[in-house]
Amino acid sequence: MVTMQQIADMAGVHKSTVDKVLHNRPGVSEPVRKKIQKLLEEYDYQPNRAAQALQYRKRQWNIGIVLVQVDALTVLQGGVLRGLKAYKDFNIKTRFVTVRTWEADKMADTIRKMTAEKFDGIILSPINTEEVRNAVTEAAEQEIPVVTVNADLEGVPRMCFVGQDGAKASRVAGRLMAECLGKKGQIAVVTSAVAEENNNYYVKIREESFIRYVREKYPNIIITDCIESMENMEMTRQKTMELLEKEPELDGIYITCGGVAEVAETVARVGKAGRIKVIGYESYPKIIELIKDDCITLTIDSEIERQGRLAVQNLMQFLLNGRKPETNIFTDINIVLKELL
Repeated sequence: MVTMQQIADMAGVHKSTVDKVLHNRPGVSEPVRKKIQKLLEEYDYQPNRAAQALQYRKRQWNIGIVLVQVDALTVLQGGVLRGLKAYKDFNIKTRFVTVRTWEADKMADTIRKMTAEKFDGIILSPINTEEVRNAVTEAAEQEIPVVTVNADLEGVPRMCFVGQDGAKASRVAGRLMAECLGKKGQIAVVTSAVAEENNNYYVKIREESFIRYVREKYPNIIITDCIESMENMEMTRQKTMELLEKEPELDGIYITCGGVAEVAETVARVGKAGRIKVIGYESYPKIIELIKDDCITLTIDSEIERQGRLAVQNLMQFLLNGRKPETNIFTDINIVLKELL
């Protein structure tokens, strides 16, 4: 059986160059890469898995985790940390960076720094701006795999996305809202950002798919307003109060993003808990408490903790075994009602 050193000798390169090709790492010109790949196929090279595993345990793996400071942060971060525990036998060095929803430039700069430092991989909950999209593209061009989690980006070569199918979940939310209202009434949408830039792409999908579905399927449900919260809790309370004053006959509120608790508490404060149907996402303890108190009608959970674990698992399986994941890895859509608690 041919060895890695023999492949290197035949290709006229160092053994480390063959290793880079085997594990799809940067630093090899395309002609040399093709030459080595041809030799690997011709001689049916089979790596020494035991030696490889030992080598991988000795080397340091640098993983960047860049997350947005939203309601889901602690849950998502907890899932990432639990995912990393499965690889505790490996020498993994992580760099956690959190940014606020309006700090897209900071996120892009962070990704570029990790790219310049040749990180082995990046787990990213992205803000959907051109700067961030460009930074992810640059990382991919340097063959640094990027896994987007809980939110995604449009038109960028990230390795995979881990999260909920936002379009499907929003249609489920539309159907449930319609059933709660008897298929007629007035509703409003609370979203993080309406502008094309500085939005969360999957929140945008939740917003647009919901509105389109309700208008197509339920002509007797009128969407009166779409307000943006920017994931700012005080702004969410203020804009919800303004909405309730402006629309005294409102029957329902659909929230695409964080701030579900703040919306529900504001509705309760004006004495309309239960009368105004409130539907949002996720199942943090505070949301469960408000469901039990009839302030939130139902929530659609997207398994955020599991998203964090799956993001780590798929990145590490690629780095260790070259196993490329599916482009989209969707977590389950779980409906949480008071009767199920």
